[in-house]
Amino acid sequence: MTMHGNLFKDAKIALLGAVKLERKAWDTDVLPSLDSGGWRTDTPFLAEVSAAFEFFDSKTIFIGQQLKNPIRRSYAPPVHVTVAFAKDKREINVELCVSYFVEQEVLQILIYFNLDDISPDELIFIKELKWYRLPSSNDPGLFLGEDKVSNYYDLAARLLPGGLISFDPSETFVMYDFIELRISNEFEFPEKGIDPLVYNGLLFGDEGFRFIRPPTDEHRYKDNTHSFMGRSYFHYRFSPTSCLSVLHDDTKLKKHSWAEYYRNEVGYVPVLDNYIRMDSELACFSEGTLLNIEICLLRYAQLCQIKTKLERKENLGITSFWTKFKRKEMLGSKTLLKISDQLDDIRLHEQLTVFFLDQKIAEITYQNDQLSLSIERILDRRIETAKLGENRRLRRRLTGAAILFAFILALFELFSSYENNEDQKHRRPNQASERIYIGHL
Repeated sequence: MTMHGNLFKDAKIALLGAVKLERKAWDTDVLPSLDSGGWRTDTPFLAEVSAAFEFFDSKTIFIGQQLKNPIRRSYAPPVHVTVAFAKDKREINVELCVSYFVEQEVLQILIYFNLDDISPDELIFIKELKWYRLPSSNDPGLFLGEDKVSNYYDLAARLLPGGLISFDPSETFVMYDFIELRISNEFEFPEKGIDPLVYNGLLFGDEGFRFIRPPTDEHRYKDNTHSFMGRSYFHYRFSPTSCLSVLHDDTKLKKHSWAEYYRNEVGYVPVLDNYIRMDSELACFSEGTLLNIEICLLRYAQLCQIKTKLERKENLGITSFWTKFKRKEMLGSKTLLKISDQLDDIRLHEQLTVFFLDQKIAEITYQNDQLSLSIERILDRRIETAKLGENRRLRRRLTGAAILFAFILALFELFSSYENNEDQKHRRPNQASERIYIGHL
């Protein structure tokens, strides 16, 4: 059983975040510090990641795109962290993995740990630490040694070597959380083993879940718009920045039985066998959900960067010539067309998740569909403005060219008139001499 009375047993928690990091900073500062700080690239967890990536990379050939593998994943040794609540404190082993993606210039941070015998209220609080910035003292919260940790980005900043990354809020993106629970297989469907009010509280981070108007079973379990239920032994439910998975507690046995059946009936396919047998200690990883959300987070990071660039104010007031020149360059049609191409590439990232998560789930994750539509509207306006500006500049250039041509023509006529007058002056003395000469004759 997953619940002992009102407590969850073996709750798995993972948090996925990202921070902007230029390639130069990664190459010259972060990567050497990871190497010298004992971060590894050959752990069992990273082997699981490689196996899952290999499997999904082979699957994505059906839509003509490959997964965007990071340049490197690095794993830190486990760290002891204290979780303090009003009634007690407990020690947990927190594990951290970072992945750098060159194309997006984004460093992803994955924090994960397990908790035994934890109440729904405590578990919701653990989830909500991705939003809170708690004061420097008093319970509840996370403690690294004697130091209070304000939130998970603060924890990551302390665990990364040398304080290289400050995780300024303007440089980070909203964390995505994963919670995985195990339920006895006495329930036909795993999600049936959790009270609907608790389920909603865990999914949405709602500490007031006890006051939710309870939905009926028919409504609650038939509305699976944002669910993934590809097998009888698991159920995944999604919100824009959260995933809650409920699995039967004999999931590992079922997966191994299926792997043996396939191996005996069809044959041994290493990439498939490795993936089927996987029962990771990392929340929501065994079915590949976390890797697909990783793609959605990359897409979200790119969309945010594009939106920030487009929303820079065009009216900068009294500025230097160079600033105005750079502004025109930024908002020029070539730059805007380049951004449009970027959006096309980002849509391909979405397609990578569609075959697994379903279109609607991929769209609601980080509300990327709304963000993308907002960017497209801004981009359309900017392109139209750029075209109008280029038309105005073209008219000004044509007008200037016409004025210059008229001026040159006037100068030419003036010069021609001057030349004619000079010719006439030279002719008159010669004509007078001819008359005198004829008179003598």
